[in-house]
This record gives sequence, structure tokens and C-alpha cells, in this order.
Amino acid sequence: MSCGFANSDKHKMMEAKEVINMINKGQPVQISDKIITGDLDFTQIKDKSVGTDISLVHNISQNVVFVKCVFMGKVIANREEGMVNDYVNFDHNISFVNCDFRNDFCMDDIEVNGNISFAKSVFRGNNTSLNNIKVKGKAQFWEVVSEKNFTMVSAHIWDNANFMDAQFQSECSLQNLICNDLQFSNVKCGGPFDFSLSTINGNLIMNYCEYDGDVQLSNSRFSGTSDILDSKFMKQTNFEKSLFLGKTRLSGSEFKGEVNTNETLFLMPPAMDNVKASNSAKIKVNTSYEIETNKEKQ
Repeated sequence: MSCGFANSDKHKMMEAKEVINMINKGQPVQISDKIITGDLDFTQIKDKSVGTDISLVHNISQNVVFVKCVFMGKVIANREEGMVNDYVNFDHNISFVNCDFRNDFCMDDIEVNGNISFAKSVFRGNNTSLNNIKVKGKAQFWEVVSEKNFTMVSAHIWDNANFMDAQFQSECSLQNLICNDLQFSNVKCGGPFDFSLSTINGNLIMNYCEYDGDVQLSNSRFSGTSDILDSKFMKQTNFEKSLFLGKTRLSGSEFKGEVNTNETLFLMPPAMDNVKASNSAKIKVNTSYEIETNKEKQ
């Protein structure tokens, strides 16, 4: 999508307030090939109730679907005014597929009772924020591109999350993520990547990734199979105090910076064939088997 628009694109223009009016009227929201002007503020939804704390919950009862749309203004689903916090509840699915966000994006604290998708979308604003979201279904972020900071801290995904082929050109934080399976293969991170304090209840798949900045994988729990194959870690990598309960494979990965495995525990010895490490990347592996053996020797 180009940054400018020809005259022939005028018929594609749509004001953000028109979307809000459709939701307020209970109309289905299935919008494609539109250039949406102005801020899309979901806290302007009229259907609202009082939350458990000092908050107002704006309820959206229909599916919300955007395909191949350009958003010129901000996208907002969270607002704090004085002592009151406004946030948004989506009763069904919300999808932004192959969309282009030209400004800041903040959907912190949303609750989605269905699936959420940003597949093939581009975030160009200075900040993209999806902190503290709760999603009862799947979360699709495959082929997403984020040009600036991307934060999805303390997200809880009841089903699987998919970031395959995503590109994070600046800082990316998925700290304290909870989900079932996580597909994170072929991802490129141009800045620091924080995945600490996370809980993956299913399988972790992080193959063929490239990390140009420091990587935090510390204080996390991985319950299923953990595959971190043929990936490149260009700076420091921190696995400290993480717990790998299933089969783990690091085969073919390259660590060019320091690697911290202090108090990291693998329930089964990880596969480490063809792992490449620089002189500063001293990888120490602790397994429950080794701990038991040491006890027997005492």
C-alpha cells in the first residue's frame, strides 16, 4: 500500500465514526478495501456496563471484521479519564486481516470471547499495544509486520497463538504470555525480544528465527515439546530459571552472545547437535537426571 492516495480512491474513504455508528445500531461489521479516516475509538460504543472495579465496559455483540483496510488515525480500545478506566468487550470474533495501521494502536485490556486475528497486517505507528488482553479462542498474528515498538504484555490466550513469519523491526515484548501452543517460527526480531515470565501449556515452536537484539526467555514454563531449531541469537540470550517439562531441541541454533542458563531446568536432556556458540556463549545444561545422580554420589 502506498502512502499517498489517488483521486480514484476517494470513493473508498470511510470515516471512523461510521464504524462506531454501525456497531451502535447492531449492524454487522464486515468492511473491506476502505481507507478509514479519523480515530477509531471503540470506547465510544454506547452499550456499556459497570465493571468489577472503577471501570466502564463497552460491549460489542457482533463480529467485527476488517479486510485490506487502511487506518489513518489511531485505533483505541482503552481509555483512562480521572479515576475511571474504559475498556472493551467483544462477544464474538474480531479480525483485522491484511490491514495497514498508519498511527498508534492501543487495544489494552480488551476481552474477546471468540478469536482475534491481525494476520498479514502492518503496524506503522510509534507504539502498538495489546497489553493485558484476554482471548477465549485463537490469536492469529502470522505475517504481521511491526515497524516500531510492539508490546503484548500479560496476554492470556485460552487457545493457540500463531506468529509465524512475523517481523518485529524494533523492540518486541510478549512478557508474561499465557497460551496453549505457540507457533513462532521464521520470525525476525530487529530489536530486543522479551519472552520472560511466560507460560506455554502446549508446544513451543520457535524454529528458523533471527534475533538481532538481546533475548529474554527467563523465568518461563514450557509444558510440552519445545523446538528452538536453526535459529540465530546475535546478542545475549537469557534462559535463567526457566523450566522445560517436555522434549526440547536446540539443534542447529547459533548463539553469538552470552547465554545464561543459571538454574534452568530441563526435565529431559535437550538435543543440541550442531549448536554453534561463540567463546562467550557457555551453555550449561541442568536436567533432573543429573540432579538425581549428584544426590546419589553424596
